[in-house]
Amino acid sequence: MAERKRCIRCGKRAVRPRRAKGRTTPYRTMPCLPIPEALALPECGYCRNLSIPDDETTLRALHESYVASLRERVELAIVTLHDVRSLRKIERLLGVSQGYLSKLRAGTSNPSPELTLLLGLLASSPKLMLRRADAFWALPADGCLNLAMRSAL
Repeated sequence: MAERKRCIRCGKRAVRPRRAKGRTTPYRTMPCLPIPEALALPECGYCRNLSIPDDETTLRALHESYVASLRERVELAIVTLHDVRSLRKIERLLGVSQGYLSKLRAGTSNPSPELTLLLGLLASSPKLMLRRADAFWALPADGCLNLAMRSAL
């Protein structure tokens, strides 16, 4: 059995690689990214402090989990928005290429965090948010601030 390392939080010699369900970690834009169950990470058996090493295997696994989460969020948002408006009209509104939302919905392309957030916000209240987006693009450039100010009230 390998010698256990000292925990930087509690000081006990209880740190060893562990696998577990339900673990999360802050990663890029997500405060609680699910950690893959198969990934063994150094964890204190006493205080449960989890250390994320910066080796290539760990970083690749976290990145893959991050991309999978983005894809899942985008797919849900697109399905919700598609109930209200055609994908082509939404693509025109967002300024993305024709067929891009279909590729995202099918999981054949990776979305950016920015597009994921935008689609998620639009899907939170599709009819209202799509109307506001239409109004935003219909306004002259100096009128956009007024729309934002009215929305905040």
